[in-house]
Amino acid sequence: MRNWTKRTILTGWERLRPQPYMSKTEHRIRYALTGLIGLFLAGLVFTFFYAIWILFTFDPEKINAKDSTQIMDKKGGLLYTIHGEENRDALESLEEISPWLVDATIAIEDDEFYGHIGIDIPALFRAFFSQLGIGSPRGGSTITQQLVKNTILTPERSYIRKYREVVISLVTELKFSKDEILLMYLNEIPYGNNAYGIELASERYFGKSAEELTLAESAVLASIPRAPTRYSPYGSYKYSVLHFELTEENLSGRSIAGEADLETEEFTRGLIGTAFTLPDGSAFYIKGRSDLVLDRMVELGMITEDQEITALAEIQTLEFTDYKETISAAHFVLWVKEQLERKYGSEIVEQGGLKVYTTLDPEFQAAAEEAIAERIETNVASSGANNAALISIHPQTGQILAWVGSADYFNEEIDGQVNMITSYRQPGSSFKPIVYSLALLNQYTAATVFYDVLTHFGPDTPKNYSGTFHGPLSMRQALGNSLNIPAAKAYFLAGEEQAIVPYANKLGLSLDENHSYGYPLALGAGEVMPLEYAEAYTAFANGGAKVEPTAILKILTSDGEILEQWEEKEVEKTNVVDPEVAYVINDMLSDPTVNIGGSGGYLYIPALDNAAKTGTSTDEDGYPQDGWIVAYTPTLVTVGWSGNANGEPMAWTGEAYQTIAPIWKSYMTKILNRLEPTEWKRPEGIKEIAISKASGKLPGEHTPSDMIRTEIFTSFAVPTEVDDAYQVVKIEMVTGRLATEYSPEDVVEERTYRVHKEDWSNWQSDINAWAADQGESEQPPTETAANIHNAETAANVPQVVITSPSNLASLDSDQRLHDIEVDVLNPGNGLGEVQYLLNGDVKYHATSAPYSGRIPLPVTAGEGTILTVTAKIVDQYGYSSESTIQLRVDGGDDDDDASDEETEDSGDSLDLDISL
Repeated sequence: MRNWTKRTILTGWERLRPQPYMSKTEHRIRYALTGLIGLFLAGLVFTFFYAIWILFTFDPEKINAKDSTQIMDKKGGLLYTIHGEENRDALESLEEISPWLVDATIAIEDDEFYGHIGIDIPALFRAFFSQLGIGSPRGGSTITQQLVKNTILTPERSYIRKYREVVISLVTELKFSKDEILLMYLNEIPYGNNAYGIELASERYFGKSAEELTLAESAVLASIPRAPTRYSPYGSYKYSVLHFELTEENLSGRSIAGEADLETEEFTRGLIGTAFTLPDGSAFYIKGRSDLVLDRMVELGMITEDQEITALAEIQTLEFTDYKETISAAHFVLWVKEQLERKYGSEIVEQGGLKVYTTLDPEFQAAAEEAIAERIETNVASSGANNAALISIHPQTGQILAWVGSADYFNEEIDGQVNMITSYRQPGSSFKPIVYSLALLNQYTAATVFYDVLTHFGPDTPKNYSGTFHGPLSMRQALGNSLNIPAAKAYFLAGEEQAIVPYANKLGLSLDENHSYGYPLALGAGEVMPLEYAEAYTAFANGGAKVEPTAILKILTSDGEILEQWEEKEVEKTNVVDPEVAYVINDMLSDPTVNIGGSGGYLYIPALDNAAKTGTSTDEDGYPQDGWIVAYTPTLVTVGWSGNANGEPMAWTGEAYQTIAPIWKSYMTKILNRLEPTEWKRPEGIKEIAISKASGKLPGEHTPSDMIRTEIFTSFAVPTEVDDAYQVVKIEMVTGRLATEYSPEDVVEERTYRVHKEDWSNWQSDINAWAADQGESEQPPTETAANIHNAETAANVPQVVITSPSNLASLDSDQRLHDIEVDVLNPGNGLGEVQYLLNGDVKYHATSAPYSGRIPLPVTAGEGTILTVTAKIVDQYGYSSESTIQLRVDGGDDDDDASDEETEDSGDSLDLDISL
């Protein structure tokens, strides 16, 4: 035998080794092939001896004792302990477990369990290729492999660990029967909420032993181990969740019959399925994971379809036992736990003895919890808002400092275990800064004028929350007062949804790029989660650079080795907003002087340079539904929410300023000693320029002084145009058109017009209607009088001469009226009239031939008085000329005293009855 082995090896080597006649390339190939075969054989030998060692030393029942995993705040304070061995109640036989549970577990976890050798080779290859980017990611672990991972292996993820997992799984299959392996698995597997093993899980969730479980209960429990935190019956995803509201506006003609008609990002599958009602009254169903378990059991012939229908109905009515753990910052901790499970697997997190140091600051967390607790009763009484949430992030590092997911995690009446920080809701007006920032990128400015008037957007005429309109306002004022009409217009200036949605998602949001939002997007119609919102606003707080939130500082294994550690130098900052635009937004949101109503006290901290924006979403009847606040400084970004977790609307008084803004103000006051006064870093390109409030342009010569103010501008949007809101033009009064250079001065009048218009013409008719209501609708004419005032008509000036009396003739002072006769030499462009002036004052108009006139002798005229008499001829186009004479007043006879007295008795009236 020994000689045969030696001969075989030598013969094989002779065949494989390079031959003298071979080329260099063939030599290299032969050496490489020989080396690979050698490595493969060495691996087989190593695996053989390693498997023998495992076979004699490995006993899951003896080495499955696990340490508790601890989750702590950044100062080492304990938030939560995931208990190990003390939370396990092992069973002795599969007969002590409901056969429904056994079948449900096999169906959903490893339906080939009784047929494979401990590993699923096709699944292993699929998992391997998915790591190379070929195919979709999926697990390749059998129940046996899961048991091995759960009992002996360390948390790191590597090919060596996977190799050990495969070998140990093969050995386990040799050493134990299938039923023994399945029993060990069911005794070991974590079912969430510190329940390990099926017996304890049954008692914790349903108050019964594992052998008493019904089919419905078994399907539910079998669903949990895949992701114990996500599928917790006490968590946010007890039921499947839809991430957008089923309104006609959101659906926009879309047909939904089931989850197949939804995008994967539009819903999250929960433990139990949920039915949703459409606006037309029809409904559709999103399955829960327990539905998938039952579906698979039907496919495998374990149950009938009738049994599935009965079980599904029972699942909808299941009542879980009350359970209250010792846990601080519950929503944050469970979210961290879920992230760890996704990265390292639930087995390692549940039983790996890890020490997880998080970023949570105990002082910030306590302040947030206190602020909500102090206000929530007031909100319930005044607004019908029984819940609130708040998250704070350090914008430079992304560290989560405070996270309150609801007013009371253990209060089922308010759905307290729903984590509102990771729930999608419409943000209302708090979304407007994102829209305005994109408009700024498109070279509009904080001084751009919007007309807040009744405006038609197609068939819609949106209203402001207050129900009133405010006329022309700057972008700064429109944003500061959260007005809807200017924001809807800004939607179009920003480039509409095809530009806004990708921009918002680049900030960190998850808006549906295939959804048709329309202008309501600018008013907050796209659903966001507070966690994403906080990330988005780090871009503004950082002057343009977004930072992703992080919750973990360090993770230690049970042996004290560092499994993961956060390093500030590794923080990735992504520039998503122009720094100058970010500065302008920050400056507008931190300006307390622009609020029309004079309120805003809840939004500003005097000691800090803080920006703040509230938002209130409403239901279809106009009732407030969600209250939001986004408030930030250069060192802290906070997002707050108020409302009802079940989506019920609040009272009319439930606007954000009255519900969530006071909570934020209280929270900030409590942590003020931890925040250093800071200012927004001003980019060098920012310019400060005087502009006209009426147009947002440079002041013109006619801009009133009280309509001039100073505004800041980005370097790429500095105003160059001059104010045209106040237009002074020369009008010829004959036809009311613009005067020409030939227009006679006598018929030219200079008028000042207040021109109401925006820099775009889309809604000019609505502006005109508003101006008419204000009595400011008159606009400067656009046509000139060139057809009547031109070189030809100007050359045809009318001519007149006074023929009687003659110049320096004497007038009898006893005669009160004196006739003047003229001769029209040229009627010009059609004679209009002849005016008669005495000492410069018009006394008489003659409008028909022979155009003679009569002037009264002034009562004060005495002997020797010189009077100037002028006849002014005016044609139909306003052209004129004059003929002037002087007359002398002489004394009259005494016999005329009576006549004089009679005349004097008639007074100095100029109302003359003259017959020509």
